[in-house]
Amino acid sequence: MTCLCRLFAFRAMLLIFIFLCFSSFCDSSFLTDLRKTIKYYDCGKEIHSTNHPRCIFEHSEITSETVSFFPKCEEVCGILVFNSNNDISEDQLEKVFKNMKILNGGIRIENSRLKSLSFFTSDTDECEIVIENNPKLDVSTLCDYGYLHSVTGIKVSGNLRDCVLFGGLKLINNTILPKLSPIMEIRGDILIQNTNFENLSFLESLERLVISDAGKKEKMTINIRNNHQMTRLGLPVLKQIKNIWNSDIFANLENLSPDFCMTIEEMILFLEFKINFVNLHAKFCEDPGNLHNLKMKLCHFENMKHLEQNCRYIFGDVMIESGDEEYIYKLGTVTHLFGTLTVRNTNLQSLIIMYGLSYIVSLKETPIIRLEFNKNLSNTFFPSMKHIITMGELYVMLTDNNPKVQCDKLSGGLILTDTSSDMSHLSGIETINGAIEISNTSFKNLDFLGSLKTVNYMDTDFCLTIPEMVVFLESFVVFRYLDARLCDFNPSELTPKTCRLTNLITLDSDCVYLIGDLRIDSGDEEHVEKLKTVSVIIGSLRIKNTAVADLSFLGNLRKVANLNELTPIIQITNNTNLLSIDSLKIDGTISKGFPTTIIEGGNIFKSTKYCMIFQRNTQTNITYNGVRI
Repeated sequence: MTCLCRLFAFRAMLLIFIFLCFSSFCDSSFLTDLRKTIKYYDCGKEIHSTNHPRCIFEHSEITSETVSFFPKCEEVCGILVFNSNNDISEDQLEKVFKNMKILNGGIRIENSRLKSLSFFTSDTDECEIVIENNPKLDVSTLCDYGYLHSVTGIKVSGNLRDCVLFGGLKLINNTILPKLSPIMEIRGDILIQNTNFENLSFLESLERLVISDAGKKEKMTINIRNNHQMTRLGLPVLKQIKNIWNSDIFANLENLSPDFCMTIEEMILFLEFKINFVNLHAKFCEDPGNLHNLKMKLCHFENMKHLEQNCRYIFGDVMIESGDEEYIYKLGTVTHLFGTLTVRNTNLQSLIIMYGLSYIVSLKETPIIRLEFNKNLSNTFFPSMKHIITMGELYVMLTDNNPKVQCDKLSGGLILTDTSSDMSHLSGIETINGAIEISNTSFKNLDFLGSLKTVNYMDTDFCLTIPEMVVFLESFVVFRYLDARLCDFNPSELTPKTCRLTNLITLDSDCVYLIGDLRIDSGDEEHVEKLKTVSVIIGSLRIKNTAVADLSFLGNLRKVANLNELTPIIQITNNTNLLSIDSLKIDGTISKGFPTTIIEGGNIFKSTKYCMIFQRNTQTNITYNGVRI
């Protein structure tokens, strides 16, 4: 079995290439693999100027005794084995390998004393690499740049610190806990379904979960469902959940054990990273978790009279009733409420004392807030509110308060699905800004919307002007949804110079804003100089089948906005002379659909690091030579 791959680069950025990878590399003997390498590359023949008989490393391990036989060649044939006999420092190894640019063969690191791979930087493509059982070796340096798992079949386990787990984690119908080396970071979604796991203790070292999701409900970052024996999460050191696109993050905890519970410590994490739960089949654990590091006071609510002062966290359903007005000051320090809030039959005029309340979690299928029979209550604004998690639907019950409290406008639309709840609290709504969806309910009528007069919904005729689009681009706005088209325009009325693109032949020179899909194909090379002044494209960019050697003619291009969800924002393919896109300095894009870049051909990126930098600057998901980065 053969494959073409790029394996490692030294710190000096000298690329090492492997052109032959054997699927049986881990199992076959060293001599068998070495013979295959020598035979395949004719390593004993002078078919390359740098490849002669002495450019073969024939030893089965790298040690102080064998290293003197390592060829001082740019291209070397051999299988480099670092094991328990290795007695050479990383600095010495860097000197040994300083001349080598190409390695035909393979690399194996197992049971070694290495403490660092500083003489390697990851730059791989479809080869088998094994790094196992090196108790002093920090392999995480291989994962500084790029999604390593998506471009190599690397096998890493039993080291001091292993690689990040790329591509997410998917366990379905498992009955045996997986044996994973300590994983501190997962890049990708987690799906654990139909197992007999009681917890996720095999991820007890997990600190970070980094995902790239478009923020749609059907895309679950954490989806743990139908695990009927699971009683706890068991992620004691998880401290970050991050979406690189700054979109909503969705989780699903569904059909677990009736005893499944979550600690207050876990809930704080999900609150502060604004996780939205599609299902949350859980209760609070008796053990709140480790709150000592947070240095925040947790109070259990019984009633307002006996509530302690200076509470930051309150556990329990807070009930403020007639006669409790004199104790309301105790809520002035509260930031987190693990329960519901009810204000009933009081003389309160305002709830501004609760200005610091930022987070609420309720694991009951009841209103998160009830304001009932408070004749004087007119100010119910919670200015610091950041996120709310509920077990059921998120809604507030307002009954017979001061008329100023009654809601008459609903922003964000109205979605009622799979519910039979009383909706009388919506009876005062006169305006809904957004779409209305009511499905799979037991409602006999919509009397609760009897006061509704106006529905404002962005229809398909909604458009953005060119100046508006440019402002969004320059402000680095990220759209979760963008249901819009470009408004009609007259180029002669716009500054700077704006050109409507049909083809390069008829395109004017000196255009700054280019409106339309830019297609540069074979035969267009003589016209590309017209593009030197373009800074914004509202459309897509495709460069295909050309003879261009660089993209300097697009050196001023900074922004691209694509309103066609079926087309990649950027596509650069099959340009045989193109060796680099360094001159393309795009630093912001907007996409109606999933933001995608497709690049194919040669070694356009010097390393995975540069590919990731390009991905970050363009804010797109890159597919590079057929591999999703």
